[in-house]
Amino acid sequence: METRRENRPFASLLRDCLLVSSLSGPTAEQWNDHIRQHWRIENGSHYVRDVTFAEDASRIRKNPDIAARLRSFAYNLLRGTGCDNIKNARWRAALDLNLILTMPGWREN
Repeated sequence: METRRENRPFASLLRDCLLVSSLSGPTAEQWNDHIRQHWRIENGSHYVRDVTFAEDASRIRKNPDIAARLRSFAYNLLRGTGCDNIKNARWRAALDLNLILTMPGWREN
């Protein structure tokens, strides 16, 4: 598998990754597809959480897991209602609480 990462100006990193396994079922192409699918999901979630919620910049030191769970709850609530742009949906929800209460999937008790 060959990967290219270009996140620094005037620099690119080309790297070969090897996977060693004793499993004899899937072909190399099937392994490659599986691994790429896993990292697409993983990177998509972490990228949104970092950019939208500034999770990496968080300075919460006491019980950071509670804040992470609240961010996950907000992320899942917005994703579950079909929002494609989480950053925009979060901004609109911060301006109007009624928008949150009228989201599909959110029920009143």
